[in-house]
Amino acid sequence: MTSSRVFAVALAIIASPAFADTLVDNANGITLTESGSVQRFDAMLIGDDGKVTRLFQKGDKRPDRPSFRLDAKGRTILPGLIDGHGHVMGLGFQQLTLDLSDTQSLAEAKAKIAAYAKEFPNRKWIIG
Repeated sequence: MTSSRVFAVALAIIASPAFADTLVDNANGITLTESGSVQRFDAMLIGDDGKVTRLFQKGDKRPDRPSFRLDAKGRTILPGLIDGHGHVMGLGFQQLTLDLSDTQSLAEAKAKIAAYAKEFPNRKWIIG
């Protein structure tokens, strides 16, 4: 397992309530403020709910005795940033399927399937 994967697993573990008051130190931290501006930090403290409770800049005093301390060794940490994305092929294949989520009865579903089969007679399978 690569060191970045080990680090990611370690972060996931320490974000659990069992590791309340966890200090992740020596990080290249980047996050967004409530106003949307970029904020850099050197360390972060994770509370018992698994959320970041405090960010530290270089030179800020760290907690004397955190429950757990992880040295990030200068790695980049992006708390609060979520990767929302789509897979282009998946989006394309989705256009080839039949969506029955708006039907209210078996009769409606059968009618929609029949209409789809008539519209696309060369398709061997109806996927939805």
